[in-house]
Amino acid sequence: MDWRKDRDELAEDELLVAITKAYRGHLIPLAHGIAWDGTVYLPKRIECKADWKAKVTGNCFFEVKNTSKGMKSGLTATQADLWAHYVHGHSCILVFHPPTMVDALRKALRASVKGVRMSPERSGDYNSLGVVVQVAVAKAFGCVDVLYGYCGALQRLGDTLRDVEKTLVLSQPERTS
Repeated sequence: MDWRKDRDELAEDELLVAITKAYRGHLIPLAHGIAWDGTVYLPKRIECKADWKAKVTGNCFFEVKNTSKGMKSGLTATQADLWAHYVHGHSCILVFHPPTMVDALRKALRASVKGVRMSPERSGDYNSLGVVVQVAVAKAFGCVDVLYGYCGALQRLGDTLRDVEKTLVLSQPERTS
């Protein structure tokens, strides 16, 4: 069983609920098996991502290309009206219009804004190219709404499942040759 996948799906479900509450919408989950997509009726289609590494790195990772397929992905491929990016360890959710954020990231990269850089290839899930942005810099982008007060369940989920992952690793029998 892949605990990371379960953690991500649970987190993205919680994130949809938080966004629905924050924007006073009505959540209609899509029925085709993708846990992290749903429609929050304002009407807006929202893509939800949980950035688990942000707690340790202090950075957000915005995927823009699948390096193994050589195709656009993440922010540059989404059809969502809004993107909700949970920043683990920082108790906030960044919400933005994907094309506007892509433009802001391009401008920041061109201007060599401190705290914004391209990732090495094969970053994120080891199959991605993306833009790495310090959390404080991402919060300051004019195109980003920063939501606070909706992250309790997400924070607990991240911490609880991280403990489960640690327990599983620690409980693995040692190999003897």
